[in-house]
Amino acid sequence: SNDKIYDLVALKNGIIKDMYIESGEIIKNKGDYVAKGDVIVSSKITKGDTIKNNVRAKGKIYAEVWYKTKINGSLIKQTPKIKSSQKRLCLKVFNQEIEIFKIPSKNNLLKQDKTLFSNNILKLYTSYKYEINYEKEVIDEDTLTNTLEELSRKEILQNLKEKEKILLQKTLKKEVIDDKIYLEVFFKVYENIALEKEPSPDLENED
Repeated sequence: SNDKIYDLVALKNGIIKDMYIESGEIIKNKGDYVAKGDVIVSSKITKGDTIKNNVRAKGKIYAEVWYKTKINGSLIKQTPKIKSSQKRLCLKVFNQEIEIFKIPSKNNLLKQDKTLFSNNILKLYTSYKYEINYEKEVIDEDTLTNTLEELSRKEILQNLKEKEKILLQKTLKKEVIDDKIYLEVFFKVYENIALEKEPSPDLENED
């Protein structure tokens, strides 16, 4: 158990939408704008100007918060295709490579080097050489835009917890430069912004 005294402060800027408070004195209310670090629920229970008790403030505070993401993608897709491959048997003595023989490979699948024998002086291994061509494909602008918007959405969603959700998604800016699309996407997000923080010590003025 944790017996420390905590306030609940705002983890980030936002507008409070819902509050589920177990303990503490509520300072901010639903509909209020809060800045990062503002105390929303205080650990000090007061009556008038008198502090009657100190408790650990507990609860969840959901707020509307805002994000902007930037993402880009190419309208030109180049897919590597192996045209031919060649299997080689090689011997490496210290740092010098000697090619013993080479034969055309039966298929064009990518294969890794395979060591057949090795000691401190020499290494016998098979390796492959490939001739690769690139197939060029032009992607439809709307298709790529939709893909980038969906990737931006996934970037936000992967950081959200239970009951948190995206309220609004809007593309603010789109530019096409040198066969690339650049997007700036805005999000309104419903998120728990409650952060436990030890209260600042009371400062008393001395004469």
